[in-house]
Amino acid sequence: MNKNTHSFSFFLTAFLLLSFVSCGGQKKPDGMPPLHPTKITIVQENGPLEGATVTLVNADDPRFRWVVGGVTDAQGICQLKTHGNYQGVPVGKYKVLVQKSYSTGGSEPSGVPQPASVNTPEVKWFDTVDLKYKTVNTTDLEIGIKQGSNVQEFNVGAAVVEEIKPLGGK
Repeated sequence: MNKNTHSFSFFLTAFLLLSFVSCGGQKKPDGMPPLHPTKITIVQENGPLEGATVTLVNADDPRFRWVVGGVTDAQGICQLKTHGNYQGVPVGKYKVLVQKSYSTGGSEPSGVPQPASVNTPEVKWFDTVDLKYKTVNTTDLEIGIKQGSNVQEFNVGAAVVEEIKPLGGK
C-alpha cells in the first residue's frame, strides 16, 4: 500500500467514524414522543422468518404521524425504529402488519434487463405471508408498547405463494 492510499484509507475511516457518531446523536423531530426499545420476532412454520417487512399502525389513531417499522434478520428479529432513524416505538396500542415477497424472471443473468421484444420471461411477484397480515383491517396481530423494553413473538402460520397482481389485474 503506498503512502497516498494509506492516507486516503485513514481519512475515509475517520470520516465514516465521525459520520456514524454524529448520526447517533441526531436530534429527534419536534413533537416526537419518548421512544421505547421494541423487538418483535416473526415466526413462520415454527422457524424464523428472514427478510419480512414489519410495520406498526397505531390502533387508536391510524393517522398517527410517527411511522414505525423494520425488517427481520436471519433469526426473524426486527428491531423497530420510528421514521427509520430512531430506535424504539412511542407508547400505545398497535396493529402489526407483516409482509414478505419475492420475484421471478425478468432479466438475463448479467442483471441487464432485456427489451420485451427479445422474449424475456415475465417478472412475477409473490407474497409468502398470509395476506391477512398485510392490512390493518384483516390482521389479528397486536402489540401494546409500554415504557421500558418491549419484546414479543408472532407466528404468521404456514408459508403461502400468492401471486401479486399488478393494478388493472393482468
